[in-house]
Amino acid sequence: MIKICHGGELIIMCSDGVIESNTEYSSKELWVKDLLENIETEDVQKIADLLVNEAIDNGLGIARDDMTVLVAKVENV
Repeated sequence: MIKICHGGELIIMCSDGVIESNTEYSSKELWVKDLLENIETEDVQKIADLLVNEAIDNGLGIARDDMTVLVAKVENV
Protein backbone atom coordinates (compact mmCIF):
# COMPACT_ATOMS: atom_id res chain seq x y z
CA MET A 1 0.00 0.00 0.00
CA ILE A 2 1.24 3.50 -0.81
CA LYS A 3 -0.05 6.53 1.06
CA ILE A 4 0.58 10.07 -0.16
CA CYS A 5 1.90 12.33 2.59
CA HIS A 6 3.03 15.95 2.82
CA GLY A 7 6.69 15.36 1.97
CA GLY A 8 6.33 12.45 -0.46
CA GLU A 9 4.91 8.98 -0.17
CA LEU A 10 4.75 6.30 2.49
CA ILE A 11 5.23 2.69 1.45
CA ILE A 12 3.65 0.28 3.93
CA MET A 13 4.07 -3.48 3.90
CA CYS A 14 2.41 -5.84 6.40
CA SER A 15 2.78 -9.54 6.95
CA ASP A 16 -0.24 -11.83 6.78
CA GLY A 17 -0.26 -12.01 10.58
CA VAL A 18 -1.18 -8.32 10.67
CA ILE A 19 -3.59 -8.38 7.72
CA GLU A 20 -5.49 -11.47 8.89
CA SER A 21 -5.73 -10.40 12.54
CA ASN A 22 -9.09 -8.69 12.02
CA THR A 23 -11.94 -11.13 11.46
CA GLU A 24 -14.73 -8.52 11.25
CA TYR A 25 -14.03 -7.60 7.60
CA SER A 26 -14.76 -9.96 4.73
CA SER A 27 -11.81 -8.49 2.83
CA LYS A 28 -8.87 -8.74 5.23
CA GLU A 29 -6.99 -5.73 3.78
CA LEU A 30 -9.87 -3.29 4.32
CA TRP A 31 -9.30 -2.72 8.03
CA VAL A 32 -5.69 -1.70 7.33
CA LYS A 33 -6.82 0.61 4.53
CA ASP A 34 -9.47 2.20 6.76
CA LEU A 35 -6.96 2.67 9.59
CA LEU A 36 -4.33 4.23 7.32
CA GLU A 37 -6.83 6.64 5.74
CA ASN A 38 -7.50 8.13 9.18
CA ILE A 39 -3.91 8.34 10.46
CA GLU A 40 -2.82 11.88 11.21
CA THR A 41 0.92 11.27 11.51
CA GLU A 42 3.66 10.75 8.95
CA ASP A 43 6.11 9.37 11.52
CA VAL A 44 7.07 5.94 10.17
CA GLN A 45 7.73 4.41 13.60
CA LYS A 46 4.40 5.60 14.98
CA ILE A 47 2.55 4.19 11.96
CA ALA A 48 4.30 0.81 12.29
CA ASP A 49 3.61 0.71 16.05
CA LEU A 50 -0.03 1.66 15.51
CA LEU A 51 -0.56 -1.12 12.96
CA VAL A 52 1.09 -3.80 15.11
CA ASN A 53 -0.71 -2.68 18.27
CA GLU A 54 -4.06 -2.62 16.47
CA ALA A 55 -3.40 -6.11 15.08
CA ILE A 56 -2.64 -7.38 18.60
CA ASP A 57 -5.80 -5.67 19.88
CA ASN A 58 -7.74 -7.52 17.16
CA GLY A 59 -6.62 -10.74 18.86
CA LEU A 60 -7.83 -9.46 22.26
CA GLY A 61 -4.28 -8.68 23.33
CA ILE A 62 -2.71 -11.85 21.96
CA ALA A 63 -0.60 -11.96 18.81
CA ARG A 64 -1.98 -15.09 17.13
CA ASP A 65 0.71 -15.12 14.42
CA ASP A 66 4.01 -13.43 13.68
CA MET A 67 3.45 -9.77 12.81
CA THR A 68 5.75 -7.59 10.75
CA VAL A 69 5.18 -4.06 9.48
CA LEU A 70 7.57 -2.08 7.29
CA VAL A 71 6.96 1.63 6.74
CA ALA A 72 9.26 3.67 4.49
CA LYS A 73 8.98 7.33 3.64
CA VAL A 74 10.07 8.33 0.14
CA GLU A 75 10.95 12.01 0.02
CA ASN A 76 10.52 14.13 -3.08
CA VAL A 77 13.82 15.35 -4.47
